[in-house]
This record gives sequence, structure tokens and C-alpha cells, in this order.
Amino acid sequence: MAKIKKLSQKKVSTVFELFAVLIGSVFGFVFTIVFAEQLQMANFKRNQMSPSSSGAIFHEVVTTEADKLTKEVRNLCWILTQPKSHYRKAVHVKNTWGKRCDKLIFMSTENDTSLGAVALDTPEGRENLWGKTKAAFRYVYEHHLEEYDWFLKADDDTYTIIENLRYMLSNYDPKFPIYFGSRLRLFYKEGILGGGSGYVLSREATRKFVEEALPNKSICKQSNQGLEDVEIAGCLLKSGVLIGDSRDSLERGRFFPLGPHIHIRGGIPQWYKKNAFYKPYAGFNDCSESAIAFHYVAPELMYWYDFLLYFVRAFGVQRQQPFPAELPPGVRGLPREVSASSWQGAKRGSTWLGASPRAVPGGKPRRPPTLTSVDPVRASLVSSRLPPRHWAGRNTPPL
Repeated sequence: MAKIKKLSQKKVSTVFELFAVLIGSVFGFVFTIVFAEQLQMANFKRNQMSPSSSGAIFHEVVTTEADKLTKEVRNLCWILTQPKSHYRKAVHVKNTWGKRCDKLIFMSTENDTSLGAVALDTPEGRENLWGKTKAAFRYVYEHHLEEYDWFLKADDDTYTIIENLRYMLSNYDPKFPIYFGSRLRLFYKEGILGGGSGYVLSREATRKFVEEALPNKSICKQSNQGLEDVEIAGCLLKSGVLIGDSRDSLERGRFFPLGPHIHIRGGIPQWYKKNAFYKPYAGFNDCSESAIAFHYVAPELMYWYDFLLYFVRAFGVQRQQPFPAELPPGVRGLPREVSASSWQGAKRGSTWLGASPRAVPGGKPRRPPTLTSVDPVRASLVSSRLPPRHWAGRNTPPL
């Protein structure tokens, strides 16, 4: 009997020890995760306070052309984020492509001075993205409208090549109501611009949105709920803002709603094939050399993209895009489809279906170069999929 009692006590002791080990392991795991996250946050905040040596290296590789555009095309970038993503996602935007914006603001619901986050007076959550977007544009309108020419909205998992954005926008007048992004054939005959890869509004488009569209309940939805990219498209179109064609002269995309690996290697999902305004193709020949934005980019990949774009150089290979041709003094191009008379229509709320850059208002458009003269090799690759009418009368912006 005593032996049985002793064995029973030993089993209880063993179970207790196993239970204690299990509890200790769980506690240790949770402590490690929490401590690691707090340590990472502290490191990020400390890094923001002291400049790194990589910043000095970056400035050594900026070209004179990019410097020139920095002075001519002033852009403000605002990033849609939330408090729990400040040091999981948003800070990586600040450390990489965001630092190349003329002004970078993170739109959140909590202030964070070290990050540069502004607290908007809106409820948090995906269902309130429309309300948050309205509040963000009101903020930049009230504080920065006259300081910048273009206003880029992006997510905290978007990667943007700011130099290429300025390069494209240098062809357009910020006093014209127009916006650019990844165009989808949804909801309106003109389509919408998907919010994931970002969209950029001219100063005039921003003004019309805040002053004319937002207060008018017949134009803009007044509640906070809704899909921000769908709602803003309706507001802008109804208030006379044009959706611009952001593709390059070879009809290749610049704003991409998915990651680079999908657009280059293939595997484009069916929803995008069905809803893309322009038929998407996978591969290098469908992605512009002056690509601007990609979506669903993990934080660690943002650093890789920065490294490959701004630090790596292939020995013996030089490739420089031509700088945009100068326009006549005092003229920044209106879209070619918009004549001087229809420009007045913009002020009355007219809308248009597309845009081509660098045309003189009311003047005769320049004769566009042929595909073959631009790039005979690529022309042979794309001619089979692009109907000739796509090229008729198109101005050819820089690649």
C-alpha cells in the first residue's frame, strides 16, 4: 500500500513538473515576442534621431536630372496607416522611399512626432477608410496646399519610386484637375484608380475635391464608411477631375496593384485580369522602365529595392532616360484631348476619359514618333497585342 502511495505521489510530481515546464515555456515565448517588439521599436525611434551614414551615400548617387525635377515638381506624400502599424510598417516607408518625398506625413489616429504621424479625428478600421481619406485630404489642403504641386496618397505597404513619379508629372500642369494611378474598369465608365499602389492628385484636383466635392452630398458620400478608392473616384469625376493615363509611350504600366514578382514572373490573379482598365501582361516588356509604384511590399523588401535601385551598379552598363523636352516659356502641358475651350468646361464640371501629356492648350499636337523609331525591338514584341488605333494621335512621353 505504501509503495502504491509512493508511486502515485511520484506521478503527481511528474505531472506538476511537466505543467510547470509548459507554463514556463509559454511565458518565455510571450515575453520574448513582446520584448523583441519593444526593442525593435526603441531601435527604430533611436535611428530616427541620429542620421545614418547611408543617407550621405544616397546623396552621392542622385543625378543632376533628378535634382532638377526635385526643384520643379514639388510633391507631398501622405501614407495611410494605423497606430499598431507605426513601427511594423510605416517606419520602413520613412526609412526607404518616403525620405525622397518633399514632404512625408503619416495619417493615423495617434500622434507620433518621431515617426511624423498625425492623429485624424476619425474612427479606426478598414470600414472607415473613406472617412480617414477625407480627413487626410482636408489636412493637407488646410496646411500644405500652396506649398506643393502634387499630393500622393499611398498605403504603408506601397513602394514608390519618387524620381519616376516626378519624371511623369513633369509633363503636366498642377493647375489642371487631374489624377493618376492604377486604373481599374469598375463602377464608372471612366473607371477608378485603385488605392493600393497609390494615386496622385494635382493641386487643382485636391482643391476641387476639398472645396467643391466634399461639402456637396450629391457628389460625395458624407459618412465615413466606404471603399476609399471607389468613393474618391466618384467625387473627383463628378467635380470635373480627369483620370490621367499613367502608362509610358509603349503602353506599359507604371502603377501596379500587386508586387513586382507577380507582374514580372506571371501569376496575375483573375480578378485583376478581369478588372484592369488596360489588359495586363506579365513580364519585363509590360513593366515600364520608369515604373512608379507597387503594392503588397513587405518591409524587408523595401530595403532590398532601395539597395538595388540606388546602390547597385552593373559594371560597364550605363542607361539613362532622356530628360523631358522643354515646353515653351510659361507653358506646362494640358492633356492633348483638352482644347482651350473644353478647359473652361472643366470649371463647369465636365469630365474626360483619358489624357496625354505636354500639349500646348489650343495648339496643334506634335507628331508622335512611331513605335519603330522609339524602340524597334520592343515594337516587334508589343505590336501583335496593341491595335493600331491605340497609337493614333498619341503624344509620346519619355519612357
